[in-house]
Amino acid sequence: MRRIFNLLIILVLLVVAGFIAYSKYSEEKRIEQNVIILEKLREATKIVIWEQDFHLTNTSEKTKTYLKYIKTSEKVITSVYGSLGFHIDLMDTINTEIDIEENDIIIKAPLKLTYLTINNSSINQVKEASLDPTINVDKEQIVKELNEIALRQNLEKSISMIKAENLDKQEASLKALTGREVKIILTDYPKLEDEVKKINNKK
Repeated sequence: MRRIFNLLIILVLLVVAGFIAYSKYSEEKRIEQNVIILEKLREATKIVIWEQDFHLTNTSEKTKTYLKYIKTSEKVITSVYGSLGFHIDLMDTINTEIDIEENDIIIKAPLKLTYLTINNSSINQVKEASLDPTINVDKEQIVKELNEIALRQNLEKSISMIKAENLDKQEASLKALTGREVKIILTDYPKLEDEVKKINNKK
């Protein structure tokens, strides 16, 4: 009887040891898989969230008034085509948070402006000249400021459209990469004045 009891104890200990070993192996395997998934996501770097073309029309005008009644003015109407795009950066370990769960992945990241380009070959300017020689609207200066003008006209409108859209396409591409369901949450958006400063600093 005592021998049977000892055998039972040994059997229980073996089962417990086996369970602990299996649990440890499973945990190590899970961590290894998560590291591989994280590396795949980091390698994906920038995920395109939104791209669009735009048509910009801008009117620049200068006026002068003489003797309170006589008004003279000069106007330049500029039109041009351009495009802009946005992304999230999976390599940004400071601002992008990636939570890998057993069955899904949650990515929390700020939206960033990838590019804003002006098609210089499409620039068209019409000048309504003034008879007053002291008034002059500088057409070349307007061209230099087109990036800022385009940003002011399109950034906030684009962000509003992005907020209204889902990210199914991007989430599906990351699911194909990782094998798990992916949810992208945009935590912040580009600020107009911050982006204007960046453009002006490049001049």
